[in-house]
Amino acid sequence: MRIGGLGILLKGVRMSRYVPNMITFARLLLCVLIATFFIQREYLLALVAYGLEELLDQADGKIASMLGVRSETGRHFDPFVDTFAHLTAFAGFLSLGLLPLWMFLVILFRELA
Repeated sequence: MRIGGLGILLKGVRMSRYVPNMITFARLLLCVLIATFFIQREYLLALVAYGLEELLDQADGKIASMLGVRSETGRHFDPFVDTFAHLTAFAGFLSLGLLPLWMFLVILFRELA
């Protein structure tokens, strides 16, 4: 039974607990775009997508805190996407010759440790 706008509000409250994980999933999709842009030599788009991904990384944590929500999925998924995003961007920089291989390997081992 729905009572005017109350039903919509309650549905929004139930859905709000998933918002941080949905943002994290969007960040994962952005990683695919970042890699695609590097492959297509669209470096400015890759940089913009990486910047957006990093802004969303900050946003999902703040939104989770504001809503007071935590999940096991988010606890594992967010750090995975963080690592994947960093390695995707740094692999792109490596492919352009902007990052030496030894530095990429240091970053790789640091991210995976």
